[in-house]
Amino acid sequence: MPLQRITAQDLFNYTKCLHRVFLDSNRDPLSCPHYATAELDEGPIIEQDVVRVGHRDTVQDLIRKGRDLEVMVFARAIRLHIERRVLVYGRKTVVFD
Repeated sequence: MPLQRITAQDLFNYTKCLHRVFLDSNRDPLSCPHYATAELDEGPIIEQDVVRVGHRDTVQDLIRKGRDLEVMVFARAIRLHIERRVLVYGRKTVVFD
């Protein structure tokens, strides 16, 4: 199963999401690379992580932290996939250590 491709629209939507996180001030940016399916963002999740933000963080801080988080989590997801440590079972995944 291929990893989902990220388009410019996805990045735009992600940046808007970070603005909402900033305005809500009660959520932390989350990254969840997953396998692609016909339904956008509905494939089995391979890896996920969250980055903590504080009340002093600006929107630009959230964008930077979110970008850094995406790079790290996406790299881990690719490594797990290449090493064949992900078993897809329906809409779920089992990731072996």
